[in-house]
Amino acid sequence: MVRKVSLISAAVAVTLVLAPACSKVAEKAGEKASEKLVESESGGNADVDIKDDGVDIKTDDGTFSSTNKIPKEWPEDIPVPDDFTVAGGSTTSQGDSMMVIVVGTSKTSFDDLKAYFKGSLSDWDEVSATEVNIGEPLFSGMYKKGDRSIQIGISDKGSSRDLSLNYASGPAQ
Repeated sequence: MVRKVSLISAAVAVTLVLAPACSKVAEKAGEKASEKLVESESGGNADVDIKDDGVDIKTDDGTFSSTNKIPKEWPEDIPVPDDFTVAGGSTTSQGDSMMVIVVGTSKTSFDDLKAYFKGSLSDWDEVSATEVNIGEPLFSGMYKKGDRSIQIGISDKGSSRDLSLNYASGPAQ
């Protein structure tokens, strides 16, 4: 778990530091500097690839990628609302375990979003579902199916809803 946290911490640092890279020369220099940073954090080899839509990092312990769209690893059997606007996504994998996170917004109503996900995940076991109102309605739901789980967070911001979708698969689930 410590290595996983180190990989994620290093990956986030790399993403934040290198996001503004403008030229290919700066990009390559940034990739090399990032590889050294990740290698020092993970204690192993690292390969960093900075692209227009995100960053991919591969180490001896696993992989991390960030993007400005829904990651390609997002499971096809877990739909997202048609009007979902992606703010960002990431994938972390280590051994047989994988975590995919997508955040964004939707104009669909708070209650309709809760119903949408409950219906979309009707063949999953509901582990928890909590709704609170601390100035704005918040919903957190967790569903499980075999070695897979998904946690859904919905925050009502008035004219739109913030969504956080956290999918995990593997033996640790």
